[in-house]
Amino acid sequence: MVEYIKIAVFFSIGVYIYERIDIAFALIFLLSLIMVLTVVSVFKHKFNTKILVMMTALVMGTVLCNAQVSENAHDLYKYEGRYVTAVGRVCEIPQDSEEDENVRYVIDVRKVNNEKVRDKILLTSDNKPEYGDTVTFSGFIDELPEKLNRNGFDYKKYYKKLGIFFKSYSSEVKLSDEVIKDYSPYAINNSFKNSISKLIDKHYKGDYNAIMKAVLIGDKKEFSDDFDKLLTKTGTKRYFYSSYLHIMLLMSLITLVLGIFKKRTRDILTVFLLIIYAFANANNTVSIRLAVMIAIIIFTESKFGRKYYPDIVGITLLAVGAANPIMLFDAGFVMSVLSAIMIYYFYDFMYGKLKFIHIKYIRRLFAIGVICTIGLLPVSVYFFGAVSIYSIVLSIIMLPCVTVIMVLAPILLVMLVVFNTAPLFKQAVDCVLFILKLVPTISYKLGLVSHTVAKPNLLLLIIYTLAVVGGVKYIKKKNSQMRIAIFVSAALMTSYVIGEVISTNNVEITFVNVG
Repeated sequence: MVEYIKIAVFFSIGVYIYERIDIAFALIFLLSLIMVLTVVSVFKHKFNTKILVMMTALVMGTVLCNAQVSENAHDLYKYEGRYVTAVGRVCEIPQDSEEDENVRYVIDVRKVNNEKVRDKILLTSDNKPEYGDTVTFSGFIDELPEKLNRNGFDYKKYYKKLGIFFKSYSSEVKLSDEVIKDYSPYAINNSFKNSISKLIDKHYKGDYNAIMKAVLIGDKKEFSDDFDKLLTKTGTKRYFYSSYLHIMLLMSLITLVLGIFKKRTRDILTVFLLIIYAFANANNTVSIRLAVMIAIIIFTESKFGRKYYPDIVGITLLAVGAANPIMLFDAGFVMSVLSAIMIYYFYDFMYGKLKFIHIKYIRRLFAIGVICTIGLLPVSVYFFGAVSIYSIVLSIIMLPCVTVIMVLAPILLVMLVVFNTAPLFKQAVDCVLFILKLVPTISYKLGLVSHTVAKPNLLLLIIYTLAVVGGVKYIKKKNSQMRIAIFVSAALMTSYVIGEVISTNNVEITFVNVG
């Protein structure tokens, strides 16, 4: 059986080391490996295809990532540093700037200096075009800024993940005489989200408006500065847009609508709709991961009558990574994949240990919460530099409230459009919105909501991985393998601690670039 999870691991390693390996060296290494394996096969009469497949996956990860992040592969590259006049379409919901009156737009550029191009650019302007408008703007084409500090947020990599490699500022933005239409699933989805956003603006203001937008369309940029800082401190911001809940509602709707078809036809249509959903949510890595994974599960069960979950994760990683390798750097995507793997291995064990919780719903939430909170602790610290103290307890309150908003808010908005009133639904939604705003506020006032921790180095992540492997082997009762993993993990941890003690008197100076 092909072990896709191992291939995916080597592919991911190749993606992560792309900055340290030249493409030419990677390809020469692969050719050299083929030559060595061929020579060895002559003497042993057996060609080791497993090593070749793993190393090919590693090299392909490096090559694809290099190709994806290269600016010179994009149409706007030849205009970099030049003052141009361009025509394009506002292809994402505009984002207001917190510092001044400027608004940030993503423009799907189709023409530069009357030459046809096809590229995206991040445009900042004090003009106010709306989503879907075709605009003409003039300005300098610049590359995105590099990360200033080692542990700072990498805006360049973030926007590259979205296919945006250049930026511009223009005070000369005006509606164009040309009209650019886009009927892709992504554009249709954004148009639908923009309509919902405008409808919410009519009936809600402030942070209640922001909570509604976050829950329904995933727009978490509308929170006030104070509330946003509070959400970040309490670690509750992630609860406001749950891709899991969205995909669950989608699957329920698909099952209801396609129930009239035979199973084989229903499976084909479901897989097709999930792929369309993935394309429609191209800027949400967790939604893509969920849609692709569920589509693969349905396809393998329909085709082969069985599924091996780790390989499902492996195929998902390969599919997403091949389409857009930079997604593998996204914190949401990484933690989503790791949480799926950990829930698969540890859920039954943890659920059994929580027998003292008699309510099954709360027991399931606690089991998943403990697994994801403790299991992803080092990864969370690596990406965010802090540990949330109350996250398990808060999830029990926040997630049901978010679910209520997702179910009732669409009905409420439809009734407001049709009847301009919705008494019972309005009161229910307002009550839940009040709770969603109150819970983070109270938890923040309790103090000790989060603890700032230094970013772990590669050695600590290896120790963490070995400890997780040891836990899996313990559950599977493979004691010898469990002892090896724990022993190596403990040995590395001891070495790390001794190294830290020895270097206690060393002086470290950290330089911070504040711009």
